[in-house]
Amino acid sequence: MTITYKIHEHDFVALYLFIFSKSEIIKKKRKKGWILLTITFAVISFYFLMKQESSMSISAGLVTLITVLYYPKYFNWRYKKHYQKHVRNTHSKRFGQTEHMEISADSIIIKNTIGEGKIKTSEIKKIDETKDYFFLKISTDDLFFIPKKELTNTDALRMKFKEIGFTINDQTNLEF
Repeated sequence: MTITYKIHEHDFVALYLFIFSKSEIIKKKRKKGWILLTITFAVISFYFLMKQESSMSISAGLVTLITVLYYPKYFNWRYKKHYQKHVRNTHSKRFGQTEHMEISADSIIIKNTIGEGKIKTSEIKKIDETKDYFFLKISTDDLFFIPKKELTNTDALRMKFKEIGFTINDQTNLEF
């Protein structure tokens, strides 16, 4: 089975955000920041309450509430902006290039303008399917992506992976 697709900026951003969404270090960092900021603003609010400065206490309390409600969204937004900038700086020469992927029972061959690479199917650790992509993780922990919007038949690709013996991890509810 041969697949041809073009690479765009948002494909690389999605790749980084997928990695970001699976990183335990990032999850801990987000949780730690969320808790620390919430506690800090709550202590400030309580301090002003004890000083009987109700307007400052209410203001700090509102900031605490905003932090509790919106910090995770802000954290994700900040990382998305970071990865967009990173992708523009490091991968911009690949935008618009066409890649060809030949999938057979024993190997996957990826061809693009700089050359070609062959990966044994035995070296593929797992395949994750999100709403817009297939992510192939190989034994060196590198990831390859296949954008679904570039495919004419995603079911055929899914069947090919299953035919080879892969289990596809359903991550279609994952939002990043």
